[in-house]
Amino acid sequence: MMNHRKQREQSKSPFASIIAGILFSCAFGAAWFFTGMRSWFFIFPLVFVGIMPIINGITMLSRKKKYDELSHSNGKLNIEKQILLVAKQNKGKVTPALVALNSDLPLEQVEKTLSDMAKKGYVEMHVTRGGRIEYIFHDFADQDDLLIE
Repeated sequence: MMNHRKQREQSKSPFASIIAGILFSCAFGAAWFFTGMRSWFFIFPLVFVGIMPIINGITMLSRKKKYDELSHSNGKLNIEKQILLVAKQNKGKVTPALVALNSDLPLEQVEKTLSDMAKKGYVEMHVTRGGRIEYIFHDFADQDDLLIE
């Protein structure tokens, strides 16, 4: 269950804040302009009801972007770490099904991540005579266990 603070933060849209700020800035700016720019009364609402929400909305957008980037990279690191832990437990030789079984990761995500790791050279992919795809992590493997079936 979400706490009250998270619900309140999710209900605030950075775009809504920016749009409201622009509208109020235009309204109070026009009022100030049409009064002949003599009345400084409209400047305070212009700043606090118009410009401040614009700044707040821009700040919320930048924080959301940073948070999304950070959570995406942390999620990817967590997936790779779980794969590495399973590889270490199995002396460096794993299959996607074995990793999915010994972790809380979905099979499709494991296959994609292992394939990406193989492309980057962190793991070596082998196809056995029986047609099974195995991934070999040389850092965790005993050299005697690396014989391909």
